[in-house]
Amino acid sequence: NSVTETIQANTLIVQVGNATRAYGTANPAFTSTITGALAGDTFSVSYSTLATPGSLPGSYVINATVAGTNIGAYTVTVIPGVLTVTTQVLTATANNFTRAYGAANPAFTGTVTGAANGDVFTETFTTTATASSLPGTYAIVPVVSGANLANYTLNIVPGVLTITQTGATLLLQASSTVTTYGSPIVLTAVMSGQNSVTPTGNVLFYDGTILLGTVPSSNGIATLTVATLAAGIHTLTAQSAGDANYGPTLSNSVVETITGTGSGNADYTVSASPASLSIKQGGTGSTTLTLTPLNGYAGQLTLGCTTLAQYASCAFSPMTVTLNGVSPVTVTLTVSTSAKVAAVQAPQRPGRVSGISYAGMVFFPAMLLAGVVCYRRRWVGGMRLTVVMLGVVTMLSLSGCAKVTIAGSSSGTGLTPVGTTTTTVTVSPVNVTTGVFHTLPIVLTVTQ
Repeated sequence: NSVTETIQANTLIVQVGNATRAYGTANPAFTSTITGALAGDTFSVSYSTLATPGSLPGSYVINATVAGTNIGAYTVTVIPGVLTVTTQVLTATANNFTRAYGAANPAFTGTVTGAANGDVFTETFTTTATASSLPGTYAIVPVVSGANLANYTLNIVPGVLTITQTGATLLLQASSTVTTYGSPIVLTAVMSGQNSVTPTGNVLFYDGTILLGTVPSSNGIATLTVATLAAGIHTLTAQSAGDANYGPTLSNSVVETITGTGSGNADYTVSASPASLSIKQGGTGSTTLTLTPLNGYAGQLTLGCTTLAQYASCAFSPMTVTLNGVSPVTVTLTVSTSAKVAAVQAPQRPGRVSGISYAGMVFFPAMLLAGVVCYRRRWVGGMRLTVVMLGVVTMLSLSGCAKVTIAGSSSGTGLTPVGTTTTTVTVSPVNVTTGVFHTLPIVLTVTQ
């Protein structure tokens, strides 16, 4: 008997795994699970999907194809997987910046990272800070624009704008720059700021590094009255303590001169060492002048000299000095004489004609006579007479009064005469309304 046996094919189930990737990236390596294979049978699976790196975010089917030696003995069932394309992360970052209070905002910058598929984006920035914003910190927020922005998830990283304090303008003024000892001086400090915002806070007044006083400002103005400055020259300044908007600011300097000490009239003395000079004609000599303040005399003085010997000159180093009410100051006086004279004409006796003039009167007639003789007696006798006439002319020339020149390195400068004179040194205050004038004699002896 024949027997017919029907052998049914096994069912081979291929379950494709799901996958996920971001927009703009390559598809990952797909995987699957195979069930129903008999012992010894092996299979290979290949995958396909419509999704490419440029595919927009969304879901895409992952199909599979199975191959193997005994694949015909199986009924193959493929369960597709799902590829999920997600949006790409686009990070926009703003850089941090710092500016001073009252200044304009700088040009903000930043970076954009995460763009894919050649997408290009533009980054701009916003902030709530304006030129009048008070010192503090303000967010710099990036704003991104560009095509395909919907394919991205934005990650915004704000920057920080830090507005710092700025220095105010501080002007210091004094009621007087030259004041008698013990008299009051009113110091006024005026502060001004940015954007019509007046600085506030205390103002500190200084004499050099010595604090004179601290005064609260009112409407940007602080005043201090002082009457205790010692005699001498003082450099006064003011400094604002600062507030929420403005940092500490140093003012200009004011030079204050205090004259007198309260114990007598302010004055000074002038002395010379040596008090006399002996100088040869054409030479120089020096002496040291010492100016010493009395009773706190302070101020600028200028030196000069008068009643100098003829053709002499004087020079001071320095020419202007400043007394500080305490310490003496020295000045070098240099006196120079001259040994140079201009060309002079020696005097002639009255009624006498100079040798040169007499020679001129004789020379031309003699030459004329010699010419006539030469013509008549040929050249011999004429030459003899000519020689005689030239000799006469020479003697007459030498017998006259000639010019005499005393040599010097330059002409037109006088010779300082020999003898003794008194040169007067003058000391004059620059501020003639408050200063004291003095003179000092210096004995000058000029020798050969």
